[in-house]
Amino acid sequence: MNRLTSCLLVAIAITGCGGQSTDSSGGGGTTQSQPLCDGSETLRFVLYSGGGYVEQEYGFTNPYGYSLLAITGQCEAYVSQSYMMGVRHLTLTKERAETVAQEVRRASIAAWSSHQDMSCPDAGGNFISDGQSLASCSCGCDPDAPAGLSDALEKAYQWHDTLWAEGSPLTGPVAVAAAPDSSPAPGVTAVPWSLSWPITDLPTPNTSAGKVVTDTADLATLRQLRADAALSSLSYVPVVDGEQYRLYVRDELPTELATKLDVLLGK
Repeated sequence: MNRLTSCLLVAIAITGCGGQSTDSSGGGGTTQSQPLCDGSETLRFVLYSGGGYVEQEYGFTNPYGYSLLAITGQCEAYVSQSYMMGVRHLTLTKERAETVAQEVRRASIAAWSSHQDMSCPDAGGNFISDGQSLASCSCGCDPDAPAGLSDALEKAYQWHDTLWAEGSPLTGPVAVAAAPDSSPAPGVTAVPWSLSWPITDLPTPNTSAGKVVTDTADLATLRQLRADAALSSLSYVPVVDGEQYRLYVRDELPTELATKLDVLLGK
């Protein structure tokens, strides 16, 4: 389904990359932007989608939504499209980052941020940001939405998909949580818990917190369990350790990046 016709769209953008640019599209007149790749560690462009009617474990599994594209002033891009598939990373050239900034109309995001779209019941959101201002649409952009906003959202998702396909999986820490599986799905076979520490040590996925795992061997095991479960289209790993559990394994973003996203998204 085209994301722009899904129930809620919200835009978050990044600062342009590769020289100062001018964009006069969309209500609010001309806005100037500094290069996206300005050498800083700040967030320069963000695409985020999430919220709406969600499962109980959503706060843990998807702290930054269902889809995320975050680009810093170092031209470091972090991309996710499903927590079960992890997070991918790549470094853009300044020239390519400038193309991203232009196509997502980053320079217009501040002007667009004053637009208030009508919301949809139980709908999620899609956002683009320049690292400071946010722009959004709900259930597709309203007729009175600023010119160019809908196209910018569409371009942002195209770049999200392109960069996801090109990125390399993160290999750093993961956060894990687990809860007893009171209603095992028919036909799903739980795998034996094989790590050295008991699964009962893990917190439940009712908050964004989890047990952070850094051991290399444990990371390899947990990521493989997640990959195997994803092949079966599961949103958790079915494991058994005396009783059956649902295990949730989430890639951790670099701490500094996660902190900046928390501030931007008001967490």
